[in-house]
Amino acid sequence: EESRMSTITSFRKKLNDITYYKKVASSLKHHRAFAPPRRVQIEITNRCNLRCIMCDRWKWENEDKRGRKTLSSKRILTLIRELNDIGVEHVLLTGGETLLHPNIIEFVGHLSQLNMKISMFTNGTLMDREKTQALAAANATVIFSIDGVLETHDRFRGVKGTYRKAIEG
Repeated sequence: EESRMSTITSFRKKLNDITYYKKVASSLKHHRAFAPPRRVQIEITNRCNLRCIMCDRWKWENEDKRGRKTLSSKRILTLIRELNDIGVEHVLLTGGETLLHPNIIEFVGHLSQLNMKISMFTNGTLMDREKTQALAAANATVIFSIDGVLETHDRFRGVKGTYRKAIEG
């Protein structure tokens, strides 16, 4: 009997908490003081083609393969629309290596159509004409680092030839 009463009391408390939070959420939804974030960062992939000494993101690649801890392309597009609907002005795309995502050009085009500012982190090694044109057309800011010249950069990035590819990119 005591256990049953404890369960009922616990359940009633949870219901009261839910009711309270629904009231707060409803109140804030229409409150003039609500201000959405102006800038949002979306991590679109864990995959990376480099093995940087300062980053272990490439070790997370299996999470993408299993579909865990990663957003589907459909969900990313929906999220972009939702962010636009609440007034977000600027989206930073990051990851792993953003240019490895098979739908990166679609994401950039969607953000551009919604007149949202776009920034993107990349290691620069996978930049090609198609991606360059899409990013330029969207007036995107593309950010990548050079860690030193030739061997220094390649040593930091864990893959030979990345300095030249990044410079080309």
